[in-house]
Amino acid sequence: MGCPMAFGRSACRVLVVVLCHGGAALGDEGAARDARSLAAAKAALIRGDARAAASFLGDVRDLEGRAALVRARYEALLLFTEGRWDEVLDALSAPAFREDRRFREICLVKLAAGAAAGRTGGMGPEFDHCLRLNRPSAAGRRTWLRALRGLLAGEGASVPDADGLFADAETAAAWMKLALYLDRERDVLDHVEAMPAGLYGPPVVRELLALLYFRDGNADLALRFVEDVRTPNADNIRGDAALAEGRHEEALGHFRRVLEKKPNSLNALVRALPATWALGLWREGLGYLARIPEGRVGESGRLALRAAFRVKLGDWEGAGADIGMLRARLERSRPRPPLALHLMDGLVGLLGGGGRAFESGAARACARLDGTSCWLLHQRLIWDDFGRTIRRRDPVHSAGLDLDALGRKAEVRPLTEEVLIDQREIERLDGLW
Repeated sequence: MGCPMAFGRSACRVLVVVLCHGGAALGDEGAARDARSLAAAKAALIRGDARAAASFLGDVRDLEGRAALVRARYEALLLFTEGRWDEVLDALSAPAFREDRRFREICLVKLAAGAAAGRTGGMGPEFDHCLRLNRPSAAGRRTWLRALRGLLAGEGASVPDADGLFADAETAAAWMKLALYLDRERDVLDHVEAMPAGLYGPPVVRELLALLYFRDGNADLALRFVEDVRTPNADNIRGDAALAEGRHEEALGHFRRVLEKKPNSLNALVRALPATWALGLWREGLGYLARIPEGRVGESGRLALRAAFRVKLGDWEGAGADIGMLRARLERSRPRPPLALHLMDGLVGLLGGGGRAFESGAARACARLDGTSCWLLHQRLIWDDFGRTIRRRDPVHSAGLDLDALGRKAEVRPLTEEVLIDQREIERLDGLW
């Protein structure tokens, strides 16, 4: 499941487990249909299929009973993964969630959303209450609660020594995720030799170790940890490693497998873009770009990438529209848009027909002392349809005329005049009159 960059992918993963794990039974009063829809939504959330989860949640008809509370809890998780913090808090605002047994299930995601939204005022008592309710529970919840509170208070968060780090698989996984979130990979890797052999079994621990080593620059060791692990996270690591080494076809194969199992994997969608570009798969790249949710990548970057892919596909109209939106966006935020924007505008206008869009973009770039744009504007005065002429593929010059030939001194030969009409004949005709 894609996780909001503002909070960190590791934290979001813990929240997925926290919110989905141990869901209370719906009770006899819950309709069987609602129970099936909620079970299907939970399964979709765990496997990362946000669209399917939203569809199943929409099938729940109980808007007031216990099924409604479970639905609100799952919807909050869905909204959290999309970075819609205020809506998460609204979804969890029902008075019934204040009861201890229900507050325990939602407090971590509620506090995390409040922190991400910057609404931390007065949250201290809720942190303390959440921590008390989770004392007898999973170590991962307590780890993230303490770390989150320490970060918000400006106290930081640190990874413990080996004894506390490897108490059990769940504790080890929680601290590894925290180290990734804090960019403190070495704090864990320095203690790996003391890790009990029994903790290497769970795939999640091996995935996290692989990610720690990959982030630390040791891709070979990272791949060894996930060599026989067949999960979306393991495929993402394999794809990242192949992409870093320029093996684009192999990397894209890994990302495609990830997206088959986890259609909204943000890592796979984003990393697949450079692979499709390098392989010339423009239409596939456009498809991946369209699947990245709004707000997860910069909108200016999205428009520029979409325009570039459309240029490669020859969609000049679409590329021009994207550049127009990008220009309007940048002009609102900057007093002077970058030169690259005018160059893109001029290029798309030229290849799309050479009309006003070309003249406008090239003129702006020429004013910024771009020599090529000035030359193109000059050629526009010479050729009737320069946009069409520049796309011609038929021979224009005689064979042998190239840049090297232009640099060599040519032999000057006098022109031979071919007499078409003898001047004397013209004089005779003049004498007749």
